[in-house]
Amino acid sequence: AARVWRTDGWCVCDVDEENPYTRTIPAVDPSPFGPDGTPLGSLYYQTARSQRQDLATHYLELWIQDWLGPYFAWDDQDRPGRQTAKMSQFINLWRIFTCAHLRTLLDEEYPHNNLPHVLRQTPLSDNDRHDREHTLIAVAYWPHLSEAFPGLFRNPIARDGSDAQAFAQVRLFIPQRRHLCCPWAWPRPVTVRQPDGTIVTRIEWVNNMENRPSHWDLINQKWTAKLVPATSPAVLPILQTQPPGLAWFRPPRLGDATMEHVSAVNTH
Repeated sequence: AARVWRTDGWCVCDVDEENPYTRTIPAVDPSPFGPDGTPLGSLYYQTARSQRQDLATHYLELWIQDWLGPYFAWDDQDRPGRQTAKMSQFINLWRIFTCAHLRTLLDEEYPHNNLPHVLRQTPLSDNDRHDREHTLIAVAYWPHLSEAFPGLFRNPIARDGSDAQAFAQVRLFIPQRRHLCCPWAWPRPVTVRQPDGTIVTRIEWVNNMENRPSHWDLINQKWTAKLVPATSPAVLPILQTQPPGLAWFRPPRLGDATMEHVSAVNTH
């Protein structure tokens, strides 16, 4: 059998996931009519509304550029259609009209709808918060195998009256942006058309870093997970705790062992 533990000592199978203060995923529904409700939801209400407005405005601008940009937007690159109405103000008028309509939808008609979930905030530092909120300990439990040659080999752990277990530590993280090794990641000549119609060629440095967000929130889809060395201070208490629902398992008695002792015998 196996169990997943949090670094606060709680087994995931025993956590009340309906409670926003204790759930494993550190996310809160900020809607005043959502399951988290008040008072916790109200603390994140303005944050969620700000995120929703930023996203809606960003997607609206992308839509305007995709729909009207080829005909009405000023651009240095020559593309069909851009020369016919590049001095027109229609795209700016359309942007004003659609942005006003969007604000009406967000602020007046649907102020509480489609609010994104936000991360639960804690008074911990970033490192402590990642250890508490984004780190899990997985432990596998099983009885010791019978000794095939009891006169030749004796299992000292089995003689101690405890069963066998193996453990691993998993952490959620956001990858750091890496340098790109590609031809377009270096200085290159760029030809642009000036407002007076002249064509100028200049050398531009192109950003050679990955276009990857590095902030912690639930809008960032770059979260991933990896196995890391089991160094959390919670490992020792977890290994000595009776796992929920496994009455047959006999946890070890590690006494005054420290994480230094565990690291000396742990190979991962």
